[in-house]
Amino acid sequence: MEHTDSQNILLNAFNRKKERNPAYSRSALARDLGVSAAFVSNVFTAKKAIPPELYEKLCYALELDSLEKNNLTEAMLLEKSQKGQMFEAVKNTLETREASPALTRKSTELSVNLLTHWYYLAVLENLSTVSAQKNPELIAQRLGLSDYQLSDALDFLSSNKLIEKKNGGWVKSENHLYFPVGRSKQSVRNFHKQMIDKAKIDLATKTSEDDFNKRSFMGFTFSANPQQIEKVKVKIQKFLSQVTIEAGEGSCTEVYQCNLQLFPLTEDQK
Repeated sequence: MEHTDSQNILLNAFNRKKERNPAYSRSALARDLGVSAAFVSNVFTAKKAIPPELYEKLCYALELDSLEKNNLTEAMLLEKSQKGQMFEAVKNTLETREASPALTRKSTELSVNLLTHWYYLAVLENLSTVSAQKNPELIAQRLGLSDYQLSDALDFLSSNKLIEKKNGGWVKSENHLYFPVGRSKQSVRNFHKQMIDKAKIDLATKTSEDDFNKRSFMGFTFSANPQQIEKVKVKIQKFLSQVTIEAGEGSCTEVYQCNLQLFPLTEDQK
């Protein structure tokens, strides 16, 4: 039986994840989604549709990148429309695509270009703080940016509709942005290198007691079963999501960066 486009996307993503972690099974995916293994099997064989409430969770569990996620959305919409149905969770995506046929390409480009300079995201997040909303010119001073860097960031963010003018100042167009990354990307590696370099500079130059109290140093070395690492990654991502939610409660006045790396110190023996 020939697979549908949405089936192919899901199966390819699952097989890719299983190649990296041979122990990862459909039962493991079902556990991550909080559903039965039989339900996952029915989704993969197109006997069951993906429930709207599980859509984002499934994309995250299978580590779909922006392009794959958009392709899945498009395939599901087409398959549903052929059956005379509409998938509510992605209905707005269809309307946006009709207005902008190049959305898939543009969203992928945006996820890459947004990471070109560390200060793009820093300026974006600063626009969530009370002081920046009242006086955007303070952003450059607080982040240690030149006037050119601030202007460059604002031009990039506004041209990509990530920020908009309101009440005489810039504000974020969306509260949260998430670009899933399923594979190694040069743009992501470069972004994290910039942040690591910045952290090293701050560690060497900001040495007061007050600077120390604003930081948190955490790290540990441990032995691990490689087959458990995918589970660890999922838990780390859930933890970071919870951190951003709790940190954003109330009135935000500062912007923080959390550099968290998980990498092997040992090398595979060939």
